[in-house]
Amino acid sequence: MSKRILFDNDPKHDEIRAEIRRRNSEYIEQFQYRVPDTKFKIKDGKRRKDAFWGYALSTALKEVTVEFVTVNGGVFFMSEQERDIVLKHALNIYEAPHPLKRHC
Repeated sequence: MSKRILFDNDPKHDEIRAEIRRRNSEYIEQFQYRVPDTKFKIKDGKRRKDAFWGYALSTALKEVTVEFVTVNGGVFFMSEQERDIVLKHALNIYEAPHPLKRHC
């Protein structure tokens, strides 16, 4: 697709952009079950983003082959079962000892 069609404000491409948005929203609406892609922890009395959760979740997504979309800080799945499988795998990775944890 051309960047001109997607990002330009030329009125002659309005209809095409509307069709693209409609198709994308129909596709994304199929994914209803969410896992947050951010976890927080308390470090030095302050709330901090836990970088290791992002690693654990992305590793679980690579190892468990399911269809997902990422939208606004969440990973969405088509079924509750798929979400639970990925979440369980990510939590196992997150809770297991790992050399990267000391840096997060």
